[in-house]
Amino acid sequence: MFVHIGHPKTGTTSIQQTFRHNAARLADEDLFYFSGYGTHHPVAWTFHKTPKPSHNSKLAQRVYRDFVSAARASRCSTGFLSSETLVRLKPDEIANLLNAMKPLAQTIKVLLYVRHPVGFAISSAAQAVRMGQALSHVDVHPRKITLRHMVTKWRDAIGAENLIIRPFDREQLLNGDVVDDVLEQVDRLTVAGALERYRENEGLSVLGVHLLDALNRRSPTGKLPVGWIQRINGIGGPRYRPPLEALLSIEERTRKDLEFLRAEFGLSLPAPPLVEAPKLALCPEEVQSLADLLYPLLEASRGANDPAGIGPRLGPLGWLRARVFGRGDGADDAAPFESLLD
Repeated sequence: MFVHIGHPKTGTTSIQQTFRHNAARLADEDLFYFSGYGTHHPVAWTFHKTPKPSHNSKLAQRVYRDFVSAARASRCSTGFLSSETLVRLKPDEIANLLNAMKPLAQTIKVLLYVRHPVGFAISSAAQAVRMGQALSHVDVHPRKITLRHMVTKWRDAIGAENLIIRPFDREQLLNGDVVDDVLEQVDRLTVAGALERYRENEGLSVLGVHLLDALNRRSPTGKLPVGWIQRINGIGGPRYRPPLEALLSIEERTRKDLEFLRAEFGLSLPAPPLVEAPKLALCPEEVQSLADLLYPLLEASRGANDPAGIGPRLGPLGWLRARVFGRGDGADDAAPFESLLD
């Protein structure tokens, strides 16, 4: 059994959705992936002794039972469990997880992808605004990931021989693709060409993240529904990144983590370019006026059969991109693989 633990912002959603939608095809190749629920996160929640308020314990118990039943019924020689929420487990919780997996598999291996902390900070910043955090806070305090602590607790639990650590870096991933890289780790690369691929959690543009921040302030809950956020994802332009000063701070504070990975595992994670963040031409009042205009339009799109307001995504809003950035040709948009990294 391969237990894929993330970490977050390393293409985890793309891996999970690709595997979920191709579960039957993977089973034909002797690889079991539980597709009875949208994600494996409820399985992971089962092992959190102090679950978050958003963790539904009854749902977790039901999904976990279904997962175990499906795994036992599967005739596949290899299984794949994937949830980035597993990285938050404490040592005793990890031990409980591994003990629970032993009746299902003779061998358990943990698969972990690691990303340069600066790249992680850039990608997770936009996600934080999606989750309702204020952009003013995110700009000053982008999220820092502690790679050494994460790696050490899992290595101590599973043993170095059963821990696979891979760099989440385009130049080091097989074919520059994280799904292909995973398939190679589980010895199922031959099926790569037959899978329908899914790309999720793309980055937000500078305009998109400022608009989302303003729209969050309009929302009674301080956070937009998922479907509304999907529409904001469609706003084009240069990708958002936290201010250079904040990223330089992240780089300095995580230097020892990178040295640890090089010394212990021979891993080298190249830093993304440390450049000034793209500037937004609109003033705060203009952004807020656009949010005031968009909010009732998004609200009106919610129908009886579409309570989340998902509907079709907004188009690229090329006229708005041209107004803000002086161009509308999309030349500054992120490349496809960069979208995967986000």
